[in-house]
Amino acid sequence: MKFLFSTSFSSRDEAQRLLPLIAESGFDGVEPTLLEEGFPAVRTYREDAESLRKLAEQAGVALPSMRGGPLFWSRFGSSDPQLREEAVSLAEKAAEAVRLMGGQVLLIVPGRWEPAQLYAELYANALETARRVAGAVEESGITVGLENVDNGFLLSPSEWRRFLDETDHPRIRCYYDVGNTVYAGLGHPEQWIRELGRERICRIHVKDATRNRQLTALCEGEVRWPAVTAALEEIGYDGWIGAELQLPADDPLAFLRKIRRKLRDIWGL
Repeated sequence: MKFLFSTSFSSRDEAQRLLPLIAESGFDGVEPTLLEEGFPAVRTYREDAESLRKLAEQAGVALPSMRGGPLFWSRFGSSDPQLREEAVSLAEKAAEAVRLMGGQVLLIVPGRWEPAQLYAELYANALETARRVAGAVEESGITVGLENVDNGFLLSPSEWRRFLDETDHPRIRCYYDVGNTVYAGLGHPEQWIRELGRERICRIHVKDATRNRQLTALCEGEVRWPAVTAALEEIGYDGWIGAELQLPADDPLAFLRKIRRKLRDIWGL
């Protein structure tokens, strides 16, 4: 089992400062975020990806994946065909950035339910976009992990199974977030893991939360960690585990070390 820290960099200088701290705290990898203004940025994604890879190599951490960031929330399942077209184009660029960084997985949020949109329309639009994204990233060899988030869409493991099976492409899988399920009040993560199965889950994010929509420190919320780790073992998951938490500006190294200790406690490593 390997552990990564999922974060965003506002600039190259910030990445250069934080990557060694993430490595020093015991994380094996880092999951950066593609942003309009940040590092890497959409307009300079190739140069930024290559630069970030060099910085990560110097720090001694891998870059196994990248978050698509907020860019896909309003685009992926939108009623506007132009916005969905932009989602496909962004996914192609982001997948190329992941490839240049030496990663394997691109995390994308599969849209959100618009107020004036029928749910059936959102589902159809998102399914079409997922299939088009699969074709767009195929040449890069990157897998797209669609993340379960609090977006009013795909609200049960059964619905996720149906959506992924209807997408019907090995490059489109689920980037399952344990804490998001609890935060959104959508049941028990361990049962989601069992129902989705190893064949549909490409990566795991961890955070803790309560069912009244509060994010908490790891092991201080309502996630039943022994049940979660048992379910992951049951389905044979042995891939990356990503801690997706807000990194504080004040003493980030102490925070990172604390998170890494909690992960060791949870997994008994």
